[in-house]
This record gives sequence, C-alpha cells and structure tokens, in this order.
Amino acid sequence: MKKISCLLMIAILASVVIAQPVGQRSFGAIDYPNPQMQGGGRAEDRMEMMMTWKLTKDLDLTPEQADKFFPRFKAHRENMEKIEDETYKISESIREKIDDGKEISAKEFEDALDNINELETSKIEERERFIKEMNEYLTTNQLAKLALFKHYFVKDLRQEIRNKSRRGT
Repeated sequence: MKKISCLLMIAILASVVIAQPVGQRSFGAIDYPNPQMQGGGRAEDRMEMMMTWKLTKDLDLTPEQADKFFPRFKAHRENMEKIEDETYKISESIREKIDDGKEISAKEFEDALDNINELETSKIEERERFIKEMNEYLTTNQLAKLALFKHYFVKDLRQEIRNKSRRGT
C-alpha cells in the first residue's frame, strides 16, 4: 500500500511539474542556476522529476507527511525562485553594461554586490525557515536528509552524467 501511495504521489507531482511553464521552475532548497539560464525542455523536466522522485524516496514520506510536505515545498521553491530572479536581474544589469563597454562606477558595483549579498542571506534564511517549518511534520532523520539532499543529489547527478558520457549514451 505504501509503494502504491508513493507511486501515485510521484505521478501526481510529475504531472504538476510538467504542467508548469519552463521559466517558472525552481528547486527551492535545492538551488540551481536561475531558470532563465537553464536550457529548458525535456532534460530539465527529467531532472526535476528525478529530483522529486529521489526526494520522495530518500525522505521515505508517509502519505500524511507527503500531504503536508509537498505544498510547503512548492511554496518554498517559489520563494527561492523570487530571490534567484532578483539576483539574476542585478547580475544581468551589470553584465549588460560590461558587454556594452560602459564603465561601472565603484558605487554602482558596491550597491549591486551589497544587494546580491542581501539576497544570498535571504536564501539562507528561507532555507532555515523551511527546515524549521518541516520540523513539525518530519522526523529528525528526515530533516537531516532534507538538509543534506542538495549536496548528495547534485553529486549523484554529476556522477550519473559522467557515467553516461563514458558509456556513450
């Protein structure tokens, strides 16, 4: 019954993920480069589905936990995406000036750097808020797995890409 519930949940989540516009995707606690910088399309869809499946599997969520976790995870991802979008806008405005050969004043650069640092602090605070909120629904082991998920997911993903390139597939 538990496996069926997990499979059903994955199918529902996958359909929700696929239905989102490409530019609106973010991994929240698992912060990847801004969606505008990603290629979009099938590879991104597969990566997001793999992340959702692996997160569900690694946390070993009960159906009750999943009902509480995934709506909050979605809200968290949206919050993180807003922060990433702001960071991207600031970085892009500086890059455009550089690419256009314009001089950037020290004050302008310092302000941009300060704003980006504030946004990075906001990301850390949002991550901490989310983990603390999940304390109500997840066990300590599940919280630890959630907190470490990004590191291991990215590591596993890189290894999988290396293995595929070696096999030539």
